[in-house]
Amino acid sequence: MINENKYKKREVWNKGKTGTWTKKRLENFRKKIKDLWKNPDYRNKQSEAHKGNKGWMEGLTKETDERVKKHSDRMKKNNPMFNKKTREKVSNSNKGENNYNWIDGRSYKKSPLRYGDDWEAIRYLIYLRDKFKCQECGIKGISLDVHHKVPFLISFDNSLNNLITLCRSCHMKIERGLQNVIRKQKA
Repeated sequence: MINENKYKKREVWNKGKTGTWTKKRLENFRKKIKDLWKNPDYRNKQSEAHKGNKGWMEGLTKETDERVKKHSDRMKKNNPMFNKKTREKVSNSNKGENNYNWIDGRSYKKSPLRYGDDWEAIRYLIYLRDKFKCQECGIKGISLDVHHKVPFLISFDNSLNNLITLCRSCHMKIERGLQNVIRKQKA
């Protein structure tokens, strides 16, 4: 015989709550803390309570503590990244055409000049058409981008057939793939 009480539905304690820290509660809490610190008596009490406390690393040297020795050795000559020549070499290797965001020397800033004066309206139409959902993975409710299937810098085409709604991560994956194809074609 099955014990029916064991399988009885239980009421969830947080059902219908959006979270323990609502926006209003968090704002009130921050305001209280801010007001507390304005009070000189409170500040003096806190100062007295913390007198004599040391930071975790205060008084430690590489002679007395292995963690400090390990860290200081790593930051010195043993690490080639802290060599000035190496830092310059790495910095220069990621400049100009070698940078992963390089697009034929054109600006990557999004502005009316980049996609046209009516870009915001077109973008909104695409979101409405795609029901504010990523067309690659189907996720909703996060930051969305509008992607040109054929890159705008090649086609200068803002038609609805050339545009699709993607979430940020899917958009970055597709963009990286396109950039790799373009680089291979140039090489």
